[in-house]
Amino acid sequence: MLVDPRPTLDVSPTWPTKGDTVTLKCAVSGSSSGWRFHFYRVIVPIEEVLPSEDTDVFSHELKLSENSTELLSDSSREAGGSYTFSTVGPEHTGFYVCRAQRLNSNSYTRYSNLRHLWVKDPSPPASLSIYPNTSPFFEDWESVSPTCEVQGNSSGWTLRRFSGFANRNKASHCAFKHDAVTWDERPCNLILTFEDSGHYWCQSESGQYSNAVNISVHGQPTPHLRVAPNNWGTEGSSLTLTCELRSSTTGWSFLWYKVSPPKKGFPVEFNSVTRFAYSVELVADTSVGAGGSYPLKPASPEHSGVYVCRGQRGDPAYYSQYSPPQLVWVTGEFRPISTRPSPSSWLRISPNRTEFVPSQSLSLSCKVLGNAAEWTLRRYTSAELSDCPFNSRSGTWAESTCNISSLDTFDSGVYWCQSTSGERSNAVNITVHEKGDFKSRLEVSPNHWVTEGSSVTFSCSVRVPFPGVRFHWYRAVPVSEGLPLVRSPFGETKYSVELLSDSSRGAGGSYILNSSAPEHSGLYVCRAEIEELATYTEYSRPELLTVTGPSPSVWLDVIPSRSQHFVSEPLTLACKAPDAAAVWSVRRFTLSKELSDCPFDKKSQMLGPSTCNISSLTLSASGVYWCQSESGERSNAVNITVHSGSVILESPVHPVKEGEQLTLRCLGRKSVKSNLSATFYKDGLHVANQTSGTITVPNISKKDEGSYVCEIEEERKRRSSGSWVSVRVAPGNSQGPHETEPRVGYHKYKEIL
Repeated sequence: MLVDPRPTLDVSPTWPTKGDTVTLKCAVSGSSSGWRFHFYRVIVPIEEVLPSEDTDVFSHELKLSENSTELLSDSSREAGGSYTFSTVGPEHTGFYVCRAQRLNSNSYTRYSNLRHLWVKDPSPPASLSIYPNTSPFFEDWESVSPTCEVQGNSSGWTLRRFSGFANRNKASHCAFKHDAVTWDERPCNLILTFEDSGHYWCQSESGQYSNAVNISVHGQPTPHLRVAPNNWGTEGSSLTLTCELRSSTTGWSFLWYKVSPPKKGFPVEFNSVTRFAYSVELVADTSVGAGGSYPLKPASPEHSGVYVCRGQRGDPAYYSQYSPPQLVWVTGEFRPISTRPSPSSWLRISPNRTEFVPSQSLSLSCKVLGNAAEWTLRRYTSAELSDCPFNSRSGTWAESTCNISSLDTFDSGVYWCQSTSGERSNAVNITVHEKGDFKSRLEVSPNHWVTEGSSVTFSCSVRVPFPGVRFHWYRAVPVSEGLPLVRSPFGETKYSVELLSDSSRGAGGSYILNSSAPEHSGLYVCRAEIEELATYTEYSRPELLTVTGPSPSVWLDVIPSRSQHFVSEPLTLACKAPDAAAVWSVRRFTLSKELSDCPFDKKSQMLGPSTCNISSLTLSASGVYWCQSESGERSNAVNITVHSGSVILESPVHPVKEGEQLTLRCLGRKSVKSNLSATFYKDGLHVANQTSGTITVPNISKKDEGSYVCEIEEERKRRSSGSWVSVRVAPGNSQGPHETEPRVGYHKYKEIL
């Protein structure tokens, strides 16, 4: 009777030398106690006990029985399950299994996994060799010929193998898909695939073994082609092409080819990665580079072209894949104009530049002396070698001109004219930049919140340092008719931009406010004009500048008066000005980079000329808010953050004057107890524990300024987000100008922008 679990057999060492000690260990998953272990040797041809090829890959049940195994003498072992050969010899070579039996029971487990033991015999009765004898490592689809040299007059030797491919033990005769083939009948030739990896040996009818050879089959290798010192040479210089097979270098010789667009009479290759189809033509002197280096010395214009290489070894020959192509271009040496030969063709491009941006157009014309019908425009890009027309955007090849109506990045490459006889014009290297190369970046120094009279510098830069760049400066304003719109990558309108009247002051990349004033407050944007490419970069991300005076004429009140709010809560923002009849807009700049005036959406409305009410806050309402008049006058700015969590920190929305009292309170949603025991932190350091959920700091000073967080404990800890508390230094204090500036919401502003 069979019982689970199935035992596991381990053999150590697996490849011993004659005279070594070998241990077989049998174990049952979980615990080996309560079992008696039995060890067996397989006595029938190994393929007879392995699963059939159509067996499910997860099924490894061996076809073993008492008739196919031989119990090792004195093999019964209890706890520990070890069986030791004190001194092994060739007669111990073979395959072994084990199984376990319950103590005081006739119940056995299934047989274990199959393990081999191979004793290295210095004088085996037969010797197996593999041709070509390159290494234990072979490539997919490579041809090998195993040979068994038998000592003496014994006969009936057969090639066999044992493989663990795809987690399945396999063994078979040569040629592995037919009946047994003995050496007396015909030689054994194998075309290797991944499934052929494994151990090979010769075995006689009487059970004698030869040495074993391990064969490991890898994918068809791809060589790497390099050109030194570079791909562009001049006539008379020395260039060297090098072909390398990094995974395997033994026994290879190399072949060299020139590449052309697919044409009749020549092999056509297809690169499944680049989708690049091309024809290859063996160069006449390919044997020069058989060792892996193909010299062009001295180089001449006739050497120009696209090259590939591949390796070969063995007989019959086994080939590697072709290398990725490499362009080599040799220009004629410099000579006085009077002594230069007249070129047969010259490539001209319009517009006359080599750098472009996507969607621009390009016209390429071959100026030919002679029969223009014998010439075509050819290009080599990272994806292909082809003749015009290249694709649906390149129009047709007519009157020696090729027009590309809308360039893309994959049009970057080398272009030239070529005749049917192989003559070439000059080559032009065209670069189509990626969109990411045209991003502008705006920085503000020394910071975004300054006091009146401070110097502020805006710096604009482009990811790629193009020559001939002029910078332009803008204010970001709510969407307005007649002004350029800035949209998100998904097409959503964010804001409009208005060119600054003195934008030309910052044409070099820096726009400086030597003495900033409150009217300079606002959102700034820049972009670059690249004159050489006749294009503009994208607008930069907006940067907010707030310039505060000693006493702003208008103040933004927030009700409830705190900087953190829960989702779905109402919020009122009121502009308080000396002239109650004045009209002020409540403006905001959100996390999603949207600049707009109230009403912002269907959940907001103006209550009177200067008050905005949001009936139900959403996460998208987080941002910086301020009041602004039609003339550009601004109030203080406040930072509002909306949270979906359970706890927020109630902190002052405006700066606290030095010497006043600061009160912080930990607030919970309705689902959280109202009487909270809270822990407070400042700048990450513990401040206090309060059972009331509130802390008070009397007589506040500048040292109390910082980022505060509170944390409560119910079933689990719940923590608020941080809130910045700003302290306004009293007049006459010796603090410097940047120490007195109100940094309302400054740390949160960094998150917004």
